[in-house]
Order: sequence, then structure tokens, then C-alpha cells
Amino acid sequence: MPMVEASDPRDASVYRLLFRMTCALVDHSSEVTIQTEAADEGATFIIRAHPEDVGKIIGAQGRNARALRTLVSAIGRKQQRRFNLVIDEGGTGNRPSSQGTNVISISQDFHSSLARDAG
Repeated sequence: MPMVEASDPRDASVYRLLFRMTCALVDHSSEVTIQTEAADEGATFIIRAHPEDVGKIIGAQGRNARALRTLVSAIGRKQQRRFNLVIDEGGTGNRPSSQGTNVISISQDFHSSLARDAG
């Protein structure tokens, strides 16, 4: 299975959990990749999967995506970090997408949540 390891060691356990849960949801688990973009206060996890599996990750009315986001956010609160979860609808990146890349953010805007927590 292709894996892009977490760039910050503090995010590795969240990355591994998210990867295992995502692979359990899809039919083409060998095409699941998660890119991690670390920042000082948290990280963004970008999930890419086979085009047929993106809907399974999102789930009916976004339920699976919301559940993944809730779990990742809870872990982040415990670690005093902010995690953002994004599902890339453009495919795995190893083949061109016919519709371009549409990214669905399943968390609140990172900066507005920082401002809300600070105020």
C-alpha cells in the first residue's frame, strides 16, 4: 500500500489511525494515500483514494467524513494540536482526473477556529 508518512513525529499516530480507518472504508485500499502538511500548531491530512472510493470515504450525507473529522479533532485536543482533514476528489494523483481536482474540506477554516478559540 502506498503511504506518505507523517512529516512531524507528533502526528504519526494520528496518521496511522486515519490511514487504517480509510483503508477499511474503501474497495481499493492499495490506492489510498494520505499526505500530511505539518504546521507549528497542528497538521492537515489530505486523503487521496481511487475515484470510486471517494464517496465511501465521505459517506451518505457526509457522515463518514464527519466521523473521521470528529475523531481526529478529539485526538488533536488531547495533544493540544489542531488537525484539519481534507478529502481530495481528484483521485490518487498517479493518473489525471477528468474533472480537475476538487478538494472538500471537512473541517472548519483553520484560521477562523484559531480566532474563535482566542476570543
